[in-house]
Amino acid sequence: LRNGSIAIESINRPRPEMIMGMDLQQAFDLLAASLDGVAAAAIGPLTVDWYLNDTGELNNTVRLELSNGTLHSLPGATHASADVVVHGNRSQLNRLFASDATGVSLLDEGAITAEGKTDRLRALFACVTDFPRFYNIIEP
Repeated sequence: LRNGSIAIESINRPRPEMIMGMDLQQAFDLLAASLDGVAAAAIGPLTVDWYLNDTGELNNTVRLELSNGTLHSLPGATHASADVVVHGNRSQLNRLFASDATGVSLLDEGAITAEGKTDRLRALFACVTDFPRFYNIIEP
């Protein structure tokens, strides 16, 4: 610590096994923690219903709400009228975290589909950031 932190440029993504072990709440909490809040706040309020077709869980829907740059999720619930409805498989959601895939690339390749205000969903996906593996904890 006397000489400062080690400067190593590296992005740390969770291992695929870890992502597969997460329930839907944990997975969408990870998505929320990955958001650039300032950029997301510029999008304004957004409601999303995400349907996961292959989870095998009783609650295969997730209600998402973007408000003041923060993303909130509630598995097993939907909005009365969402701005965007997303359909996809859990395996594609896992790719979002464990690989170089982005939400926009998943939409473009048809791995997930969206109906409604898809331009705003694309803007939300653009706010998802990769965190560096090493960062200053002690140093200002």
